Amino acid sequence: MWITRYMNESSGDRKEASLGSVTSNGGTGVEVNASASFRNLPLVTPFGVEYVPPLGESALVTEAESRRVCMGVLKPAPKNLLPGELRICSQGGASVTLKNDGRILLEGKLYINDREVTF
Repeated sequence: MWITRYMNESSGDRKEASLGSVTSNGGTGVEVNASASFRNLPLVTPFGVEYVPPLGESALVTEAESRRVCMGVLKPAPKNLLPGELRICSQGGASVTLKNDGRILLEGKLYINDREVTF
Protein backbone atom coordinates (compact mmCIF):
# COMPACT_ATOMS: atom_id res chain seq x y z
CA MET A 1 0.00 0.00 0.00
CA TRP A 2 1.10 3.55 -0.61
CA ILE A 3 0.85 4.43 3.10
CA THR A 4 3.30 1.68 4.09
CA ARG A 5 5.67 2.69 1.30
CA TYR A 6 5.48 6.36 2.34
CA MET A 7 6.15 5.51 6.00
CA ASN A 8 9.12 3.34 5.10
CA GLU A 9 10.60 5.93 2.73
CA SER A 10 10.21 8.83 5.13
CA SER A 11 11.22 6.94 8.28
CA GLY A 12 14.83 8.05 7.87
CA ASP A 13 13.78 11.66 8.38
CA ARG A 14 12.04 10.98 11.69
CA LYS A 15 13.85 11.03 15.00
CA GLU A 16 13.00 8.43 17.58
CA ALA A 17 11.56 9.24 20.98
CA SER A 18 13.97 9.30 23.92
CA LEU A 19 13.53 8.50 27.60
CA GLY A 20 15.52 10.53 30.05
CA SER A 21 15.56 12.15 33.46
CA VAL A 22 14.14 15.61 34.24
CA THR A 23 17.15 17.69 35.30
CA SER A 24 15.59 21.17 35.38
CA ASN A 25 12.00 22.32 35.58
CA GLY A 26 12.09 26.09 35.68
CA GLY A 27 12.17 28.93 33.21
CA THR A 28 10.54 28.50 29.82
CA GLY A 29 10.38 24.70 29.81
CA VAL A 30 11.92 21.54 31.17
CA GLU A 31 15.33 20.02 30.63
CA VAL A 32 15.65 16.29 30.08
CA ASN A 33 18.94 14.42 29.99
CA ALA A 34 18.45 11.45 27.63
CA SER A 35 20.52 10.36 24.62
CA ALA A 36 21.35 14.07 24.54
CA SER A 37 20.53 16.99 26.81
CA PHE A 38 17.29 18.65 25.68
CA ARG A 39 16.70 22.15 27.05
CA ASN A 40 13.67 24.45 27.22
CA LEU A 41 11.29 21.73 26.10
CA PRO A 42 7.61 22.67 26.06
CA LEU A 43 5.30 20.25 27.85
CA VAL A 44 2.50 18.55 25.94
CA THR A 45 -0.57 18.31 28.19
CA PRO A 46 -4.32 17.99 27.85
CA PHE A 47 -6.06 21.36 27.60
CA GLY A 48 -6.55 22.93 31.01
CA VAL A 49 -3.93 20.81 32.76
CA GLU A 50 -0.81 22.57 34.00
CA TYR A 51 2.04 20.91 35.83
CA VAL A 52 5.76 21.01 36.47
CA PRO A 53 7.40 17.56 36.41
CA PRO A 54 9.50 16.84 39.52
CA LEU A 55 13.27 16.54 39.15
CA GLY A 56 14.47 13.00 38.51
CA GLU A 57 11.22 11.76 36.92
CA SER A 58 11.58 9.66 33.78
CA ALA A 59 10.31 11.78 30.86
CA LEU A 60 9.50 11.04 27.22
CA VAL A 61 10.96 13.40 24.62
CA THR A 62 9.86 13.23 20.99
CA GLU A 63 9.71 15.41 17.91
CA ALA A 64 6.60 17.13 16.59
CA GLU A 65 6.71 19.41 13.53
CA SER A 66 10.55 19.51 13.65
CA ARG A 67 10.49 20.60 17.29
CA ARG A 68 11.39 18.57 20.36
CA VAL A 69 8.71 18.36 23.08
CA CYS A 70 8.32 16.62 26.43
CA MET A 71 5.28 14.35 26.24
CA GLY A 72 5.15 13.77 29.99
CA VAL A 73 6.60 11.54 32.66
CA LEU A 74 6.29 7.77 33.04
CA LYS A 75 4.26 6.57 35.99
CA PRO A 76 3.33 3.08 37.18
CA ALA A 77 -0.20 1.82 36.61
CA PRO A 78 -2.59 3.56 39.02
CA LYS A 79 -3.91 1.64 41.99
CA ASN A 80 -7.58 1.37 42.91
CA LEU A 81 -8.87 2.88 39.64
CA LEU A 82 -11.32 1.17 37.33
CA PRO A 83 -11.39 1.76 33.56
CA GLY A 84 -13.02 5.16 32.97
CA GLU A 85 -12.03 6.66 36.32
CA LEU A 86 -9.64 9.59 36.70
CA ARG A 87 -7.24 10.72 39.42
CA ILE A 88 -5.31 13.98 39.51
CA CYS A 89 -2.64 14.05 42.18
CA SER A 90 0.28 16.13 43.38
CA GLN A 91 3.64 14.95 44.57
CA GLY A 92 2.67 15.99 48.10
CA GLY A 93 -0.32 13.67 48.40
CA ALA A 94 -3.32 15.85 47.49
CA SER A 95 -5.66 14.22 44.98
CA VAL A 96 -9.02 14.43 43.27
CA THR A 97 -10.55 11.16 42.06
CA LEU A 98 -13.58 10.96 39.78
CA LYS A 99 -15.29 7.59 40.24
CA ASN A 100 -17.58 5.83 37.77
CA ASP A 101 -20.44 5.83 40.28
CA GLY A 102 -20.47 9.65 40.40
CA ARG A 103 -18.46 10.10 43.60
CA ILE A 104 -15.69 12.72 43.77
CA LEU A 105 -13.01 11.80 46.30
CA LEU A 106 -10.82 14.59 47.70
CA GLU A 107 -7.61 13.90 49.63
CA GLY A 108 -5.67 16.63 51.44
CA LYS A 109 -6.63 19.98 52.95
CA LEU A 110 -9.55 21.76 51.29
CA TYR A 111 -9.26 25.49 50.59
CA ILE A 112 -11.82 27.70 48.87
CA ASN A 113 -10.62 31.21 47.93
CA ASP A 114 -7.53 30.72 50.13
CA ARG A 115 -9.64 29.87 53.20
CA GLU A 116 -9.37 26.43 54.74
CA VAL A 117 -12.65 24.56 54.94
CA THR A 118 -13.06 22.10 57.78
CA PHE A 119 -15.87 19.65 58.44
